[in-house]
Amino acid sequence: MADEKEKDAAPKRGGKKMILAIVLLVGAVAGGGAGAVFAGPLLAEMILGPAGAPVAEAQTSGEGEHGESDGHGAVGAATYLVDNLVLNPAGSNGTRFLMATVAFDLEQAEAAAQMGARDAQVRDALLSVLGHKTVEQLTDITARDSLKSELKDAVSGFFPEGTIRAIYLPQFVIQ
Repeated sequence: MADEKEKDAAPKRGGKKMILAIVLLVGAVAGGGAGAVFAGPLLAEMILGPAGAPVAEAQTSGEGEHGESDGHGAVGAATYLVDNLVLNPAGSNGTRFLMATVAFDLEQAEAAAQMGARDAQVRDALLSVLGHKTVEQLTDITARDSLKSELKDAVSGFFPEGTIRAIYLPQFVIQ
């Protein structure tokens, strides 16, 4: 009889441990998910600033931080970032993706605010151009300058002529 009581008690103790482990696991996953969804973006914005915000203003003399001239001599020039562009290249059937950041070198600091006001249109134009390119076209390093030119042409129509001096691709990852 004592053996039967021990056999019945053993599974019950193991069952309680299993339930406790499951509850702890669910709590950890839910807490991590809530942190990633709510706290993560808030911390990222505090550290990095809002997405698409003007990231740098040039010195008013038109010289770089080391005193060299940028060749333009623009007073109040700025850079505007459009980051977190993620898309599937043409012909990839969703099996490949491009993650890119496009930086616009602007003639005037005020242009950064104008770009911010039209951020959705700028992003759409960039995604349209990039989305029509195949993986082969996007990975061809010799075609990178013509790609930058296409991106500039797609966005320049939203702003006065000469607003965008150059386009840079500081992040361009294809998987």
